[in-house]
Amino acid sequence: MPIMNLKYRLDWIYTNIDSKKLNLIEDEFYRLFSSIKEELALSMLFCESIFTHLLYSIARNKRWSCSRIFFSLVVDDIASKFHLKREELSDIITILIEKFFPLTAKQLKDQKNIERDFLLYVLVQTMSISDEKILLNELGLGAEIFKKLKNAADSITESNSSNGNYYFLADIDQLYSELLFQISQEIDNNPNQLDCYRLKFSLASLPCPWDTFLDEIGGDWLLSLFVEIGTNKNVGDGDILSYLTSKFPIFSDADARKSINSLLDSLEKQNFLYKFVIGKNGAQAARWQLTDRAEELSASKFVRNFLDAGWNLILKNLRGYASWQVKLS
Repeated sequence: MPIMNLKYRLDWIYTNIDSKKLNLIEDEFYRLFSSIKEELALSMLFCESIFTHLLYSIARNKRWSCSRIFFSLVVDDIASKFHLKREELSDIITILIEKFFPLTAKQLKDQKNIERDFLLYVLVQTMSISDEKILLNELGLGAEIFKKLKNAADSITESNSSNGNYYFLADIDQLYSELLFQISQEIDNNPNQLDCYRLKFSLASLPCPWDTFLDEIGGDWLLSLFVEIGTNKNVGDGDILSYLTSKFPIFSDADARKSINSLLDSLEKQNFLYKFVIGKNGAQAARWQLTDRAEELSASKFVRNFLDAGWNLILKNLRGYASWQVKLS
């Protein structure tokens, strides 16, 4: 693994997994991997590289852990990179996922179309990210993922046949074609659709009732909210609620009004927004700004709004977000 990729993955792991949980995962991995390490006389440095690669792949993609295609891709990627047996790796990865990355009740409920949704995720990321290194880090599934998708589907079909369990798995090429057609139609109706998908896939979850809104009407309202925050200097909780209820009547619901704080707290915890305080003692007020993550996701939405409204749109308030400037150049 190139040094820069290894550093990126280590940085992500240390940022997104607390140290106590990380220690527990590491202890369990080395316990499960000890016989392989001894049999192949592997160095500790080599084992650490395997652990980093494996942990990043499953932690970064934990929402897809029930996807047989995803699981086969992870096993195949690590086995080929480090010359290990697929069967042994498969057992280790299964235990780590079940013990440390179990799905939530909502995620389990959404597993009906998991294979299709996983391929949609890969396709959306591929269409959205032009830099191959960034794309591969986002996916965390190795440079040959697209070649291996078909092999993954074949291995799943063979595995189920050998166990006497037969089921229909659509051809990967056909399913990809269907998804491409679906996305092209959606983009015709909403030019921001790719970013809406990326946003939805980036969100671990939203509190009720905002999660229902995201499922029912998509993520364009959240991109619009990011643009509103990014183009105004003083945006507080009340301003955000007023904006949402005026632009999107569905948010006038009493439950949404009561839960605006939970929405903002969730977006802050997931690194889309951050809070700062203005004023002096006795007259302080909390205000919101975008993180780099939200800025990048909403850049195309901002540019379309900018072009629709003309040159006078919000330039006086624009705080110089880098991604937005790049999109305008």
